Amino acid sequence: MTAAKSHLNIPDPKGFTPVFTAVYEGHVDVIKALCDLGANIDTPNKDGYTLMFFAAKRGHVGAIRALVRLLFLWLLVKVMWMQSRLCVL
Repeated sequence: MTAAKSHLNIPDPKGFTPVFTAVYEGHVDVIKALCDLGANIDTPNKDGYTLMFFAAKRGHVGAIRALVRLLFLWLLVKVMWMQSRLCVL
């Protein structure tokens, strides 16, 4: 893991990573860019709230759409990886 990539997932004192801030503000392009750089999208903040929660709470429909797409792709990759591991066994 590169230093820049690891910094993407370090929360600030309030428990927000950069992608949480982007979701909270509704910056769809920033959300996508941070995810492309390796930001975690499946980890809740220190209070247990998810990115989707904040996008919905703030009414950021574009952020919700982006997160649904990104989470679907993340899940698809994870399932494909698990299937490839099963084939090896």
